[in-house]
Amino acid sequence: MSKTKVSPIGSSWDEFEKRVFTAEEIMESDLRVAMISELIRARNDQGITQKQLEEASSVYATSNCQNGKRGN
Repeated sequence: MSKTKVSPIGSSWDEFEKRVFTAEEIMESDLRVAMISELIRARNDQGITQKQLEEASSVYATSNCQNGKRGN
């Protein structure tokens, strides 16, 4: 196995992100992150687990379902 160091692409995520994505894509991504973070905070504030939220809403985590419905 080679011990040669491989340098990362660019010096930071922000630099890479600006090079690869448009300003609009970055803003959309930032909005998604903010919305998801707020939903998680609100759920945690209410003391509701992800599983309880899934059961109450009938919308299940994608790792457990297909097309929003729990699979068998």
